[in-house]
Amino acid sequence: MAEGIFPTATLQRLRQATLEALDEKYLAYEDVAPFLFFRGKIEGFPKFNEIKHLIIDEAQDYTLFHYRIIQELFPAATLTILGDPNQTIHPRQYRSSFAEVQTIFGAQNAQIFTLNKSYRSTREITTFTLQLLTEETDTAYINRPGPKPLVVKVKAPSLLAAALAAQILATKADGSSSLAVIAKTAQQCQALYQELKTLVPIQLITKEEKGLPSGPLIIPAYLAKGLEFDTVFIADCSRTSYHKEEELPLFYTVCTRALHQLFLYYTGEPSPFLTSVDPDLCAWGVYPE
Repeated sequence: MAEGIFPTATLQRLRQATLEALDEKYLAYEDVAPFLFFRGKIEGFPKFNEIKHLIIDEAQDYTLFHYRIIQELFPAATLTILGDPNQTIHPRQYRSSFAEVQTIFGAQNAQIFTLNKSYRSTREITTFTLQLLTEETDTAYINRPGPKPLVVKVKAPSLLAAALAAQILATKADGSSSLAVIAKTAQQCQALYQELKTLVPIQLITKEEKGLPSGPLIIPAYLAKGLEFDTVFIADCSRTSYHKEEELPLFYTVCTRALHQLFLYYTGEPSPFLTSVDPDLCAWGVYPE
């Protein structure tokens, strides 16, 4: 089916990687929904006809396969579907458009709402994050003023933890009650935590956590979805961390976790997402000065 779409060498690598994963009894996350759908088509889906209405939140993070499975499981249900297409957290996964979702369920059976009003962040943070988006959006926001996002160039990677610790202490002294350092991956969080914990009281959040403790936290981007903090520190917005087009929604999502203050740190070259923004929308700094 994919012949003519992908180069032959790419298809061969995908085939080999898939066979090796299956030998290890490993199924990649993006393959789970297609696997369950085809299994259901062969073996049959359970039916929950007693369910008459479903509400689906964070709709942007589901693929068409997920929606086809939902349709099979709940054939008697109407749906309310809500989401913001700009806030997907799975950059390598195909994102369903809401128009495509509507064709699965039909206009009579599903109401789809695009969430386009921001109640979380200050005017300055929202204006900055909206400029990150490559497409026009009609997002509205509350007119609550605050400081501009601060973008800090750290002169060497070895100084990143010190730069973050200094600003965390200053922000706590100003009365900020919830602070989060957000790194792109769990591995980056773990490495940065080992340095930060010697400089400032901070707690590492992993997927095993049952709740959020008080005090400064360090958390991977994929766990920050749906959370909000008084102050957010984006630990690494360098070109090496965020440069692919499909990573933009993730970057947008982590930046929009901030209620009042947003700090962004980079070493080397900044992410092209940052350089595409009007520089007057940010304050700019260097560490050490």
